[in-house]
Amino acid sequence: LPFLTVGFFEAKPVPSHFARARFLTLKELNDLKEGFLDVKVNVRWLLSIGIAVLVLALLIYFAGARETLEVILSMDPVWVVFSLVIYTPGWVLRGIRWKAVLHALHASIGLADSIRLTFVANTINILVPAKLGELAKAVGAKKKYNVPLSKGLSSLFVDRLADLMAVVIIAFIGFWTLREAIALPVWVQQLIGASLVLALAAALGFFVFLKTTWVERVLARLPFLRERKERVHEILGAMKGTFGTRTSIQLLGISLAMWALDAASSQAILLAAHAQVSWGLVAFAVMCGALTKIIPLTPGGIGVYEGTIAVILALGGVPFSVALSVAVVEHALKNAYTAVGGIAFMRQLGLNIGELEHSHQKPI
Repeated sequence: LPFLTVGFFEAKPVPSHFARARFLTLKELNDLKEGFLDVKVNVRWLLSIGIAVLVLALLIYFAGARETLEVILSMDPVWVVFSLVIYTPGWVLRGIRWKAVLHALHASIGLADSIRLTFVANTINILVPAKLGELAKAVGAKKKYNVPLSKGLSSLFVDRLADLMAVVIIAFIGFWTLREAIALPVWVQQLIGASLVLALAAALGFFVFLKTTWVERVLARLPFLRERKERVHEILGAMKGTFGTRTSIQLLGISLAMWALDAASSQAILLAAHAQVSWGLVAFAVMCGALTKIIPLTPGGIGVYEGTIAVILALGGVPFSVALSVAVVEHALKNAYTAVGGIAFMRQLGLNIGELEHSHQKPI
């Protein structure tokens, strides 16, 4: 499906000389990462893997290993495959959105290449700590399409802001539809609702803040940005160029559709496990799981993501063993889907993941 998706939008095959070319050099990556990482990645990687394994082990212990395995083995494969079919248009929407952001920044990129680079970025985020996939995506746009680095980084920030707003909105809608059905005290429900409202208000406030002149004054006072005033000015200028009313509504609409499909794909896994659950509960659970990935505690949010979804589904009346099985299968399928497409596109673009993993050995 990843290859069919990209191939459908591909205007022409990738030239062999480009496939052999080095897509991301160590020097470029280290230049990008300057000031961002100051710890040994191998230690952090092992620690994050350990946390993921520990969390999953605890979840399986409380759910029951035998019960969890039985639920997974009894899943209807038709619904499992259908969940991937539902998941596929989301990647097209991701490519459309990033293409639209770059277009607003007066940069041009083909839809197939936008999807391809998005696959690569998300795959690196799964395999490598510290969200390095976003940096690789910005460098890719610079190398192939001569998109200035300031615009590339700005486009990624706009992407993430649109994601945050869409996820919070869908989570709030899902929570509102099930607030009386979920097994939580009233004060906890009120706290969750207030938190979602505050998160959305903060995102909107930040959006408005970026359109003012105050933002440059505030950032100029930060010690680690004083020596990078020109780069900060370029990035902020590029970001302001994408925040027109029409463009903002368009990006938010695409993001809402993308995440709604993500929730629908997860609901198909629940149907595969013979669990009848409302879309509101699934949407709230999946969006809360997505929010846990903001802080890369574990690779791809593994463990924390499954635990969040399983607990919320269990509070909504789904047996914990079924809820955990669904969360594990759903996340594994989505990560595998992303990794298969992303690794293939890395090879096609000439990206060496081994060099990326060992880039921490140089000064940052």
